[in-house]
Amino acid sequence: MQWEHVIKVALLGTERQPLTLPATASNRLVASLSRLDTSDPEGAMLGAAALFAASRRAGWQPLLPSVALPAPTTAETLPECSPRAASHLATMLDGQYKEALPEWLALVQQQGMRVPARSLPALLDAGSKHGDIARALLPVLGERGRWLAAQNPAWAYLQENGTWDIGHIWDTGNTKARTVLLEWLRTTDPARARTLLETSWRTHKAEERRTLLATLQTNLSMDDEPFLESILNDTATRSEAVHLLTKLPPSRLVQRMIARVQALLRFEQGSLTVTLPEQCTPDMQRDGIKRKPPPHDERQPEHVQALYAEQGNWWLLQLLKMVSPALLCEQCAITPEQLVAAARLHPLREVLVRGWADALMNQPYDAAWFAALYPLLPADVLEQWFAVLPPPMQRTLLEQRLTAHLDSLRANLLLLASYQQWDVQLARTVLAGLRSMVGETTTYKEPVLFQTLPTIIQRIPFELIDEMVEHWPTDAKRWQFWVSRIGTAQELLCFRAEMHAAFHGEH
Repeated sequence: MQWEHVIKVALLGTERQPLTLPATASNRLVASLSRLDTSDPEGAMLGAAALFAASRRAGWQPLLPSVALPAPTTAETLPECSPRAASHLATMLDGQYKEALPEWLALVQQQGMRVPARSLPALLDAGSKHGDIARALLPVLGERGRWLAAQNPAWAYLQENGTWDIGHIWDTGNTKARTVLLEWLRTTDPARARTLLETSWRTHKAEERRTLLATLQTNLSMDDEPFLESILNDTATRSEAVHLLTKLPPSRLVQRMIARVQALLRFEQGSLTVTLPEQCTPDMQRDGIKRKPPPHDERQPEHVQALYAEQGNWWLLQLLKMVSPALLCEQCAITPEQLVAAARLHPLREVLVRGWADALMNQPYDAAWFAALYPLLPADVLEQWFAVLPPPMQRTLLEQRLTAHLDSLRANLLLLASYQQWDVQLARTVLAGLRSMVGETTTYKEPVLFQTLPTIIQRIPFELIDEMVEHWPTDAKRWQFWVSRIGTAQELLCFRAEMHAAFHGEH
């Protein structure tokens, strides 16, 4: 007799589905069922249900595992972080102030500690979804965390590198596990990483191929060029392959691009002659040149959108992006200053400047080219360049731009949001400007300010927390619109300050 039979009798009724009781007693439960009075069908059914319920509450003897249990973890060597620090972690894992989690993990590592054991499953799950968390986890997992990561295939990305079963992870792991495996192999055995990707290329979906291909950026070399060249026909990953190939000047793709650009640009006696491409051939498209410009983008200035609308301009811009201008200078035996000076006087100056600027973004920082091109860089291009400049250059550039414009703060909000090494002097200057800007806004349509305000306030040094919450224009016309944004950013900054205090014994 089964529990399902009792349920069926209860649903259908004892008249339509008679209750069948066991005739012989094979155990105590069956013996009790066999003694029920069948002359009262409803009572017998309720009695059977009561007996089954009691038996189910009592439980069953657990089944013995069919496989050998893993060996227990070794003793911990790192101390666990303090309860106060652990409470901050719990807050972030619950979804509040989660932007600060990578910073919290970095603090744990700096203090030579490990994360609390009770938070390990949630942290391992978070790492499987976010690369910045995954990279920060391994040094602070502790012995139990490493042991736990080895028990779940979804957490294979965090197994100790030296003990990885490479074939098993590659065959059975998810995209995150494969990505972390390739990232590690690219630092130790780049050829093996490339071979794994090459031999299974067609078995991965397009999105996964793009993710895995990006790992070749580590220790990228001409050994990778044949594989990258071979996948240019794969439209799903062509852009990623082209991006990598442009970082290899000897590659066949770059050589083809140089030949195309040289046929369009001619430098003679200090003058630059530019011929626009007349068509976008299939070979050019295979090499990553897109035939049509992107759809209208409100983030782009209107004149830039108009510039892209001209097909010849659009094709030339893409060709220039794929060739380092330093190579052009070598070919023509001229300096960056000479080439830029000639471009300054040309009607297609903005196409040339934007193309060269994008090309230099993909190359190691070139001080000579930056110095030559900087005076001609449009504001939106300079914002993209800013992130790749050395920190001292970032600070110098900020100082120049903050003093060069009447509305300097508004014009440089994106640069300020990108700059991470704020000091007290810079923070006070920016705070004063932000209060003024918020007080002056008469409309909700301040997209750059709306976008960057939380990030900029989070850059304020902890020493200025008290000053940060004071002197905001609470009587401004649109204050109610800004107050929640400012308040959220202030709360995050205060939380980060408490995080640091927990690790440095402050109260």
